Amino acid sequence: MCETVRVNTNKYAEYIQEKKNITHSKWKPVEFVEEIWNFLSVMLIMSIARLPKMSDYWASNPMLGNDMIKRTMTRDRFMEILRYFHLSNREEEKNPQDEGYNIMQKLDPFMKDLKLNFLKHFSPYRELSIDEALIKYKGRLGIVQHMPMKPAKRGIKVWMLCDSRLGYVYNFGPYCGKKDNVPRSEKGLGYDVIRFLCSCLKSTGHHIFFDRFFSSVLLMRDLLNAGQYSTGTIMLNRKYLPENIKEFKLKTAG
Repeated sequence: MCETVRVNTNKYAEYIQEKKNITHSKWKPVEFVEEIWNFLSVMLIMSIARLPKMSDYWASNPMLGNDMIKRTMTRDRFMEILRYFHLSNREEEKNPQDEGYNIMQKLDPFMKDLKLNFLKHFSPYRELSIDEALIKYKGRLGIVQHMPMKPAKRGIKVWMLCDSRLGYVYNFGPYCGKKDNVPRSEKGLGYDVIRFLCSCLKSTGHHIFFDRFFSSVLLMRDLLNAGQYSTGTIMLNRKYLPENIKEFKLKTAG
């Protein structure tokens, strides 16, 4: 994955300098994948130990400077890679007006590799959970959602299939409206998301849990026909529910 990022970063640097007809004298192509690893390591450290300005991590003041980052990469080299850091192949990207344009095209190659690795290195337990998560994002983007019940409140919504015992993310997909990778049917978005996320399961007999947004009689039936069990809360106005469901009283604990 890092080798792909290295190649794409160098390609993007060439593209930008050619497009703007400029030459950045400080820029040198990334030759070794280890440098991308170092760059990502610095980014992860910055996300944990937050400072007011990015340059503060290289400050000589011991109250600000981070010795680990200083030993890993120089400030100038980090800023140059950050300027051109690119996950996707610029030559394959489409313009917004082109047919088949995908708003997540710059992240799709990286996310695809992530999902393949998630599937490769873990065999899920019987119980699985599906829900929506929110990645905090304050920039301007057409797919940003406002979800007041989530801790982040505003960001990019992501559908996630996770192992209930460990919380391991087994499959995921960002919500981009009707232009995302979730195949649409006439059975509702909740149904389509569950079927999309569960399509990666290689074995049957799992027990999948989800909330009322996803639950429907058709979904439960089709999951059972596919060899998967499911449990979910329901909305009483869903189609095909038994007429006497509103009169059913659950036993209280104790």
